[in-house]
Amino acid sequence: MLAAAIRCSAGVIVTSEVDDFPGHLLEPFNIEAQSPDRFVLHLLDLAPGRVATVVQQQASALVDSTETVRTCSPG
Repeated sequence: MLAAAIRCSAGVIVTSEVDDFPGHLLEPFNIEAQSPDRFVLHLLDLAPGRVATVVQQQASALVDSTETVRTCSPG
C-alpha cells in the first residue's frame, strides 16, 4: 500500500491499521496515515454539502434497503 501511495503521490493512506504506518516512515514522502473515520471527518470539514449529497446518492442506489438517510443541520 505504501509503494502505491508513493507512486501516485498520495497525501493520505486510509487504513484501519494506522499503527502499521508510523509517521517517521511516511514523513519523507509527505504522506499521512488516517483511519477511515478521521478521513471522513476531514471530508466533512472540507465539503459537508458534497459529502451529504454523495451519501444520499449511495443510499438511493442500494437495492432492497430498509435503511434511510436523515439529514440534519450542523450546530
